Amino acid sequence: DFKSSTSECEMKKCKFILNLPCDPKYGSIKGNGRINIKSGHLYYDDEILSTTFISFDGGKTWKYTPSIDFQPLILNRGGNVIFFKKQSKNIYFSFDEGNSWKYFQLFPENQLILYSSSGGINKDEFSNVVTSNGANIFFNIIKFSNIFNRPCQTSDYINWIPERVHGTCFQGKETVYVMKKTNSLCVDSFSSEREAAHSPCHCTIDDFDCRFNYYTVDGLCVLDPDSGITEEPQHCKPGSHYVSHIAGYIKLSDNDCDSHDIDGDLSNFHQEFCIADGNLLKNNIFIELENF
Repeated sequence: DFKSSTSECEMKKCKFILNLPCDPKYGSIKGNGRINIKSGHLYYDDEILSTTFISFDGGKTWKYTPSIDFQPLILNRGGNVIFFKKQSKNIYFSFDEGNSWKYFQLFPENQLILYSSSGGINKDEFSNVVTSNGANIFFNIIKFSNIFNRPCQTSDYINWIPERVHGTCFQGKETVYVMKKTNSLCVDSFSSEREAAHSPCHCTIDDFDCRFNYYTVDGLCVLDPDSGITEEPQHCKPGSHYVSHIAGYIKLSDNDCDSHDIDGDLSNFHQEFCIADGNLLKNNIFIELENF
């Protein structure tokens, strides 16, 4: 029994936490491609549900799925999602990126699902499903190739630009990708989104993380009032001045943005920032930052 991906959160009574591996360097999290599948927990009122979440936009938004036992199968990099449940006889599916879900009984009444996994070149062509009737165990291969009966054409693709909190720039570059349309039931021979074009752009605070003793409020790094840090640095080098509202940012690992080099020793709590006189911070864009 489940609802759509948005109905339970309309009253802002829920939250979710993803189980994400992170880079030990300042807690950066890396995704891969437009579609990402992660396990996590959905908190709704007083209930906690262990489930699986899917993002179809590079991690900007996430939709929870009714898939609790096994990871969902994304068919051919489109908006078609398939999954199975333990102790069930049904196959569950969505053809609209998880906005609505349906199911039908796939196995006989006396067979229940014990295990499911994905297979194929890109792990998106068929499912291995193990069922049992109590006396015997059955190994089933569920193929989905008949759903996609033609190769993709140019009209089956659209351009996609990953969005971030403060725009579409990522580490000084805006990239346009070619992605398969959600409703195109065609065979896509590519294993990931393809870069179509890119152009330079200004780095933003999205390219930086919050330093120790700072936390995020509306996408900005704000000093923790319990940190004990109350004083500004006593001086900046001649020709520069202190900028307090950018002091909480630290450069992420593998960041290509041009900015100051940050001391990796997070125990240096009183390290603050100065900016050269004549340079400004416009639209959250870092310009010639120096660290003292």
